Amino acid sequence: MNRRLNDPLLGNLVMLLAPFTACLLAELIHASGVLAVVVSGLIMAQVAPSLIRAEHRRQALAFWPLATFIINGALFILVGVELQYAFRHLSHADLRDALIAVGVVSVVLVLVRFAFLFSSAYLIRLIDRRPQQRLRRISHRARTVSGFAGFRGAVSLAVATEEAVEALPELAAELGTTAKVTEWLRQEYEAHLATVRAKGDGADEDPALLHNRHYTELRLALIAHKRATVVRLRDEQRIDDTVLRRLQTALDYEEVRLAGREQVE
Repeated sequence: MNRRLNDPLLGNLVMLLAPFTACLLAELIHASGVLAVVVSGLIMAQVAPSLIRAEHRRQALAFWPLATFIINGALFILVGVELQYAFRHLSHADLRDALIAVGVVSVVLVLVRFAFLFSSAYLIRLIDRRPQQRLRRISHRARTVSGFAGFRGAVSLAVATEEAVEALPELAAELGTTAKVTEWLRQEYEAHLATVRAKGDGADEDPALLHNRHYTELRLALIAHKRATVVRLRDEQRIDDTVLRRLQTALDYEEVRLAGREQVE
């Protein structure tokens, strides 16, 4: 049973069917199916990151972008079909009022976001005087970008990378990791953190960013060279197609990981 629960296919099937099941159960008891789906989504968003395994997420990431693209495309088609009908039945005054409402709501959302970002930052500085908190501060330029664009992945990734660095000595002691490996991993994480901070500040010419760019470009070039090598070995009949596919899968994972880290940062 445990092995079946750990199966990525089964896990993603459960994740896919959960909202439909919630909707059907709600309909059986004459409750709101829409609210049931919303509650199901909130619960999944809360518990999934700590329960779903890495292989589940990788498989889901390969499926959901295509599904989302198809659903969004169908949605835009339906909106386009209904839009002309709506415009025909709207007076000039109604259209003007609708556009004004959209503009007001957008401005209010941005202003509230700015107020929260700046007020919360100064409130935290008043409450938390620890040196670690000072290291986590970001510039007003980065905060302004977040005010317009929202809380981006680079900011949240920086917080996760900082807490990982702080937890490194304790975790290394629990696992009995050697000092040499611990120091090597600490340097790698600190370099990664410097890159994330530089991207958050918009410093395109920062040495950490240049180092990360050169590192990524070299790794991708080596992956391309290895891929060409395994194809040549297959053509020379030194390996078969089965081995080729396995090696290509490993190289694909490595390339996607590098590209994915660039997108998140």
